[in-house]
Amino acid sequence: MPQETKLETVDGEIFREAALVHEFSLSYQERYDFYVVFTPQSGIIGETVMVVGTAIFHPSFVPESADQPFFGISHSMTSAFPIELEINHEIEKILNGNSMSVLQPISQEILDAEVRRLDPNIDLALNFQHFPRVSIFPNEAEFQLIYEGIVIAENGRARLTFLTYGGEESLNRITFFVNHKSVQVNGYDFIEVQMEHGKMLMIDVDLTLDSLDAYNTIYALMMAAGSEYEVQDVFKTPTLLLVNE
Repeated sequence: MPQETKLETVDGEIFREAALVHEFSLSYQERYDFYVVFTPQSGIIGETVMVVGTAIFHPSFVPESADQPFFGISHSMTSAFPIELEINHEIEKILNGNSMSVLQPISQEILDAEVRRLDPNIDLALNFQHFPRVSIFPNEAEFQLIYEGIVIAENGRARLTFLTYGGEESLNRITFFVNHKSVQVNGYDFIEVQMEHGKMLMIDVDLTLDSLDAYNTIYALMMAAGSEYEVQDVFKTPTLLLVNE
């Protein structure tokens, strides 16, 4: 689940207020030490949970034209760094999820596209297990393994398709982000799904958005939940250009 953090200097002075993403720009060989401070959003007393931090390269980048909506290496995500956290106090649960159980076999269209993209002799099942796929694309778009077009928001409403398959047979939570802020999906804060080998989750997503700029960024993160953090990393869809009309 998304977790806002504040940043403190080593002397205890807050220099970044609560936010999901903190942007930094460091000079060559410059180092900055700080503490990450937050109140956990999940867990029960006596439980050990995993906190995962990650970094996105050049998060402020937004394409200047809908005709060239490409992000290149901008918004690429680094490997996560996990920290175990022991819960010693009662936690107020404020985020609500929607559990999905509508898995279906990975379609032949997807399997054929994967074979064309990879070596035809590769073991697809093994590849899927080690490298989960997560993607988003407009409802009306033709299927592409890697969609690089735009998403249109009309009157603050965007309709997408979310697709994931592969990875371990773990419980996963999916959260959507617009301009690096988490947004509700179909009225929920996150989607929860128990993945299975050989199955995929493909669902329609309806987002109601406020205070959009003309050009915005949108992506989703998927992370193993509960004790399953030991078997799978955090994964991100490609960032897409969200155009407000």
